[in-house]
Amino acid sequence: AASARRVLTDEDRRMLTRYVNDGVSAYRAGDLRSAIAAFSRALAIDPTDATAASYRARAERKLERVGE
Repeated sequence: AASARRVLTDEDRRMLTRYVNDGVSAYRAGDLRSAIAAFSRALAIDPTDATAASYRARAERKLERVGE
């Protein structure tokens, strides 16, 4: 429920932005494991972050294909 969602502090927002940016950079560089780790850290701060969730899912699918 939206009421159960914790309020993000300024520090939370800074770290969230940093982790998402790090994840996107790693994803674009083809470092999928690092990207997934960064997006997971972002989602630990804000589980509703759509960018982190979307990119992490994409990176996981891509990694599965590479592993086949």
